[in-house]
Amino acid sequence: MPTPSKKVVSALKKVGFEAPKLQRIPEGRNSSVWKAQSGDQFCVVKEYFDGAKEKGSRLRAECRFLEYLNKIK
Repeated sequence: MPTPSKKVVSALKKVGFEAPKLQRIPEGRNSSVWKAQSGDQFCVVKEYFDGAKEKGSRLRAECRFLEYLNKIK
């Protein structure tokens, strides 16, 4: 079973998830996606694989998707 990288754990600690329960969400093609739970808080962390091409384009696509989610909530 895959485990999250130190970068994922460090990023979660920075936003207050000290000892999160992590569950991998399958099907990521160019990234690993993790559902994190700490107490009653939840979040999703997406970790891109090293060497991925067109990181700027991917970041723009992710931002557009988050904007879309905010519009439809």
